[in-house]
Amino acid sequence: MLTKKLILPFLFLVSTSILSASDMESVLEVGRENSGQSAVSQEKIDGTEKQTDKIVNEYKVVAKQVEGLKLYNEQKRIQIQAQLDLMDKLDEQLVQVVVMQRQIHHWLRECSKGLSNSSH
Repeated sequence: MLTKKLILPFLFLVSTSILSASDMESVLEVGRENSGQSAVSQEKIDGTEKQTDKIVNEYKVVAKQVEGLKLYNEQKRIQIQAQLDLMDKLDEQLVQVVVMQRQIHHWLRECSKGLSNSSH
């Protein structure tokens, strides 16, 4: 049991000492390359995030404009419908005025005939 406890640390020491300085430098170089690649990747992620934020903000602005235009269009529809209703009422009144004009002319002729007949 004591030998097992001593063998594992011994193997570790032997394996690390087997690595030469050039092997150790290679491992460190890979670590530096990975670190550099990580930095480049993070810059790409940050750039993509900025673009995404910009697009989302533009979308929000356009969505608000669209909502405003929908409200404006609905108000205009109501206004146009009110104007159309008013036009219909005015058309009805115009028809009534024309009928009254015809009746007045007829009534004036009748009155005129009546006055002419009563004065003779």
